[in-house]
This record gives sequence, C-alpha cells and structure tokens, in this order.
Amino acid sequence: MHRLHISSEDGFTVAEVVIAAAIMFFVLTAIVGLMGVSSRMSVQAKQKSIVTNVVASYIDEIRSKPWDEIQTLDSPYQSVVDGVRITLNMVVVPKSDAAGTVYLKIARITANGVLNGQTAVYQTTVAVRSPSYNRALTGDPDAPTIEWTADAPPANSVIYLNQYLLTGGSSATIRFGTRSTSPVNQLDQVEYTVAGVGLTEALNGSIARFPASSSPYLASPTWDSRQEGVVDGVQTVRATVTDTQDRTDWVTRDYIIDNNPALAPGAASLASEVPSTSTYFGVRWDGARDGGTGDSPVGWYWASQYRAAAYREPTSGGGSDPLAWDDTPPAVVVAAGNTPILAIKNPGPIGGSLLVGNPGYAAFSTDRDAPPFSRFVVAVNSGTPRGIGGAYSLSGVPVVSRPELICDASYVSSSTTLISATSIKFVKYDLKLWVSKPAFPHAPSQLTSSNYIIQYASSASGPWTTVTGDTRSVVTSNANADLVISSSTIAGTKIAEARYYRVGVSGVTPTGYQGGTMLPVLWSNAAGVTSTVNGGKAILQFDGSCW
Repeated sequence: MHRLHISSEDGFTVAEVVIAAAIMFFVLTAIVGLMGVSSRMSVQAKQKSIVTNVVASYIDEIRSKPWDEIQTLDSPYQSVVDGVRITLNMVVVPKSDAAGTVYLKIARITANGVLNGQTAVYQTTVAVRSPSYNRALTGDPDAPTIEWTADAPPANSVIYLNQYLLTGGSSATIRFGTRSTSPVNQLDQVEYTVAGVGLTEALNGSIARFPASSSPYLASPTWDSRQEGVVDGVQTVRATVTDTQDRTDWVTRDYIIDNNPALAPGAASLASEVPSTSTYFGVRWDGARDGGTGDSPVGWYWASQYRAAAYREPTSGGGSDPLAWDDTPPAVVVAAGNTPILAIKNPGPIGGSLLVGNPGYAAFSTDRDAPPFSRFVVAVNSGTPRGIGGAYSLSGVPVVSRPELICDASYVSSSTTLISATSIKFVKYDLKLWVSKPAFPHAPSQLTSSNYIIQYASSASGPWTTVTGDTRSVVTSNANADLVISSSTIAGTKIAEARYYRVGVSGVTPTGYQGGTMLPVLWSNAAGVTSTVNGGKAILQFDGSCW
C-alpha cells in the first residue's frame, strides 16, 4: 500500500492571498457603484415617463376645456403618481389680431416630478385657437410678419453704387434692414430680391438669404446697385419671410437706381402751345430715356431734369458752333416732374407731367440785348435724379423770334367825312408802321416793299384782311427797323370802331448757320388804332404797346 506524500511547500503564500483579496475588493466596489447609478437612472426614467404622461393628460384636458376657461393657474396643480410627486404650473399668453380680437392662447407649462429626493423638470408650450375665430376673413394669425426697420433707405430714395442720397445732398451706406416675427416662433428664413432676382450682398457676393433662427429676427444686408441685371430706373426691392409651415409675408419698396447718365433728349423745336412774342418764345423736345428695359417706351424711364440754353446768332454771323454764340438767356433747369419718382416715370414740361413719348418744353424770355426777329439755336441736355448730365442735343432747325411793330414810332393824321346815306362819320388817315429788321445774316440783304404783307382787322385776334392797292416805301437808313408807309387808301374806318394792323415779313432766307432755306411768313404783333367822337370829330390814337 502506497501513501500520498505531501510536500511541506504546497498551498498559497500570504502575498498571494493579499493580492487576491485586493482584486476582489475593487471588483465588488465597482459593482456596488454600478448598482447605484442603475438605480438613479431607473428613478429618472420613471420620473420622466410619469411627468410626460401627466403633462400630456393635462394638455388634453386643456384642449377639452371651454375657451373662456383656459387661463393662467392661480395655484400649482399637484398630484402623486406611483410615488412621484408632481407639481405643475401653467401661464397663458393671449394673442390678438389687428382688430384686437383674441384668437390664440399660448399655454406655457412647467412640471416638476420628485421621487426618492430626485427632481425632474419638464417644459412645453401648447397653442389653442378660439373655435369661434373666422380664419377665412382675417387670414392666418399664425403667419409670420416682416417690416422695414429705420435703417432701411426710405421709399423712392435715389440709390447709386452702395449709397443712397440723403436730404441735403449727403449719402449713407445701403442697408435693407427688416424685422421678422412669428406668433408661434416658427420662423425659417428671410430672403431679398431686386428686379425679380436674388439681391446680392455687397460684402460677400452671395444671395441675401438668411436662416431665421428665432423670433424676432433682424436682417440688414448691404447692397451694391451695380448688380448684374439691375438697370437704372425704378426698381423694387422685396424682403420675404417664410416660416416652417411655408407661410409667408413680404414688404416692398421702390427705389430710383441712378448709376449712369441719361441719353440725349430730342432736338428742340418751336412750341406752338407757348404764346410767342418778339422777345418770348417756347421750345419743346422729346424726353430723354434714363434706364428701363425693352424696345418700347412702355418699359423705359426718363430724365428727371433738363438744362436748356438759347444761343443767339450774331447779326454778322457766328460761325458753325452755336455753343460759341451769345447765351441769351442764361441756361435754365427745367424740372420734368414734382418729385424724382414722378419725373422719371413721366417725361414732362414745367409744372406737370406728360405721357410717354410726349415732349417737354421750356420758355425763354430774351433780354433787351437780343433784338426782335432774332435767330436762336437751343441746346438741351438731360439730367438724372442725382444730377448726372448727359450729352447735349441741338435744335435741328434754328428758332426765329417774330418781328415787332414799334408803335411809338408811328404817326397819325386824321380828318372827318360824313357818309350821307348812313349819317355815320368815319376817319381817313395816313399810317406809318415801323417793323424790326432781321437780326441775323439773310438774303436779300436789303428788304423791299414786296417783302411786306399788311393786314387789318377789327380785333387783335382777327380775322385778318390783306391790304391791296396801297402805296409804301422802305427806309433802309435806320439801323434797327424798316419804315413801311401806307397811304390813306387803307385807312377808312368807322368812328368808334377799333382797327388793328399786323405786318408779315416774307421771302427772307437765312445765310448763316444751317442757312439756305427760305423762312415761312413771320407775322408781327398786332397794333391798333382807336377812334372816339369829340364834338363830331374823331380823335385817333394807337393802343398797341412797344416791345
């Protein structure tokens, strides 16, 4: 029989036992810690689940209440569910439309759940609409709104480069400031357009489109008006806000873009609607295009101002450059509308506006240094709302002011004769009329009696009868006027009846600037002779004015 032999070296040493015990200690400690965390997480999950269910039930209860009973809680709502102590508070914020009618109540709910000394907080918002509110008539009250802020340029401002004009002539940087809001805090984005395309920000060259993260939301993009596709004229800038439900609102403003000069206006010509005298005449011209698009004037815009000047041809001739002649009168500026926005939409005369394609006109009053029967070239250039001048256009045909009867140089002699058949007295007299000479180079260089047509009428406005069979002569020694003498054969007039005379000058051909074409008959003013009875004898006097 064999026996087991046990060596005295078998078994665990003290060191091995200590190490094993230490390892066991750390393992057990970790397990105990995990059990604590697991227990807390279990409590929190239970709290959250219970609080969420309680709030959901309370929201259902709110929605089922009559509209008038939905209001802020006077005291907290409290309850205990599965050992969780619930405390719930609610604040109700009413929302009204533009008429002041409350259409929406927003309930803001805060709930606390306490379990085993731990507290969980839960917050939410619920909106309840009035069941009697007529949404179809009032629009959607939950839709977002947008408005311009004070830093946006005022409507109809003149814009150039990245600036807009201020009152007084200074300028400021363009910033299209807007403020967007949402009654239910559901904003999504704000976007800008100009002339129907995306507005490009001046700072980074990207389309001005901003994510609206909160309500209210402020946006203020800068802009350079030289953006491709944007032309001079009236352009509309639009800012649009969109919410997460694709509801929108927008605002628009018109601005005058003015980066380039206007085109030259049409050539000036004599304006028949302006009463002309020997020292006063009117001209008209077609409006100058200043921006817009298309081949039709319907899509164009127009110069807002014009600079017009009348240059008088010297008697001895002034050469081929009218702008080197005497400027009579000094240049004048003609406004094409009451405001720039009206002016560029409607080319027009002083004091009003005309339809597209109709001309403007200016009136020139010559001074005493510009004699009657003068010849003028009218130069007109166009101006933009901020004063950029364009090219001049010259009148295609020079304007000629009319001749003048110089009535204070007239002489009258008279006698009376009785017409037995009618017992009416009448007057015979010799009439002398001074008529101004052409004050420009002309042919023939000396006018003869055949160049003059004498007419008379009982009214200064006619109808006129041409005198025939009279005798007349022309005095050529006077530097300023020709003397036309008419015999008594044209002088028969009834007592107390006025007789007016005018003289037409015919056959005159200018020989200076753009000369060679005979002028039409140019008629003088009308000068009158009146007769009254004093002791059976007629007393005659001229009532026409000079100059």
